[in-house]
Amino acid sequence: MTTDLAQHLAERLQATLPFLDRVTGLARVHERTIMDGDTPRSERLPVPAAYTAAECERDGRYLTPDEHTGSIVFFEDGGEISTGQGQATQREATLRLLLWLNPFKLSHALPQNRLQAEVEQALSVRRRFDTGDYRGLFITTSTLPAGAALLSAYSFGGGTTPLLYPPYQLLGLELKCRYQYAPACLLPALPTLDLDRTACLLPPASPIL
Repeated sequence: MTTDLAQHLAERLQATLPFLDRVTGLARVHERTIMDGDTPRSERLPVPAAYTAAECERDGRYLTPDEHTGSIVFFEDGGEISTGQGQATQREATLRLLLWLNPFKLSHALPQNRLQAEVEQALSVRRRFDTGDYRGLFITTSTLPAGAALLSAYSFGGGTTPLLYPPYQLLGLELKCRYQYAPACLLPALPTLDLDRTACLLPPASPIL
């Protein structure tokens, strides 16, 4: 369910914020080996979770910062738990939102505090709403420490790229998303056997003469 939820949130951001360029839902790590001169080097890049192996090889740097891209947004999966007692449909999902912004592609500067405020407003943080199969979705956020460490799980340019440092901007938010599944999203109960156990107690039918 976190995959679908992240996609819904990504679509809200894309539809609301005009400064966003490349936006995807959940991302995953794609590992590959590249040649650094004559030396092979392992590279870890974020790619959309829905990418096939062929797409990773063809467009593996889609979520990698570069000077030609205005911004990049993706989510990391922090898991999902049941909440409440006796309420099987209540869930809390944790997502990490990571945003990289290239100020040289903006018409004018966007201060960090306003960047965060606009993202949270687009996500309707602390305002209950319905979207897709999610009912009563309520999101709270925690701000993650800013800086290149936000993307330390990945190896952009061997970890030395200047694109992860000012004046480029990074925003990291941990999202706690509480919601209830719509009935259509729940799996039906498993079927049980409906046997007539008295049938084996009946005497065999008399043969017709």
